[in-house]
Amino acid sequence: MPGALLLTYHFPPSAASGTFRLLGFAQHLPRHGYKVSVVAPPSLPWEPVDASLSARVPPETVVYSVDYPIGYPKALRWLTPYGVWLWKARRTVARAIREQKPDVILTSGPPHVVHLLGWEASRRFGVPWVVDCRDPWVTTTDVLPPKGLQKIYESFWERRVFARADAIVSNAPHARAKLAEALPRWAAKMHAIPNGYDPDIFPPPAVRTPGPVRILHAGQLYVGRDPRPILDAVAGIPGGSVPPFRLEFLGRTQYAPGADLATEAQSRGLSETIVCRGQVTYRQTLDEMASADVLLLMD
Repeated sequence: MPGALLLTYHFPPSAASGTFRLLGFAQHLPRHGYKVSVVAPPSLPWEPVDASLSARVPPETVVYSVDYPIGYPKALRWLTPYGVWLWKARRTVARAIREQKPDVILTSGPPHVVHLLGWEASRRFGVPWVVDCRDPWVTTTDVLPPKGLQKIYESFWERRVFARADAIVSNAPHARAKLAEALPRWAAKMHAIPNGYDPDIFPPPAVRTPGPVRILHAGQLYVGRDPRPILDAVAGIPGGSVPPFRLEFLGRTQYAPGADLATEAQSRGLSETIVCRGQVTYRQTLDEMASADVLLLMD
């Protein structure tokens, strides 16, 4: 049976958004004849964890867990918060390749620094290598693009990685098209594998119960998603002009350093209308989405 080695920062029990794509690879690649092994940290200090997600990892998946080096000097972790993990992971990647003898390596970012593990492993062991881009790296990104020396450094590695990789995957056809237009030299090896979901784990919509209309935002607020405009809109609704409603947020709500949605809601007198419920499990999240009246997406 051919083998696939996944190198990623996000895999259960991590509950970061990128985890679900990698979990999907681990679940579905065996159906196409691949034995899957994974090298990943169990979690990152600043990201959520959902221990229940580990139960969804197929039992035949071989997981090499490499802890994030919280003992490294603080200055080094501040300078390169993701890069410090690579030094710990290198030896484990080499061991996984020797033990599992994979026929293909897949690295998935962001953070795109993980592709440096694939670049080194592909050169050292001669294993075909697939680069999976869940978001753009440098060339086509328009969300918090790197600047100055960081942009020069990351652009250098983006081109080296794309030149070396045997295939480059985007998670949307439009993203793949933009990347191919910007970097036509490697367009022939660019492909799109869209994100998906498993319909069998989704509960049916719940029967509406009496009470306020429930508007639900399920997921962490991050990467520049600013909730203040919708708080201002809610605060500006004249009393009694709309049916009673409640706007609920699941997940972390610190949308920027030192800024928290609950504090912003309280300052507008919305503590009873805006409810921050914190993180719940993935299973609970699906149940909450099924029972909500309206689902809110911020982008």
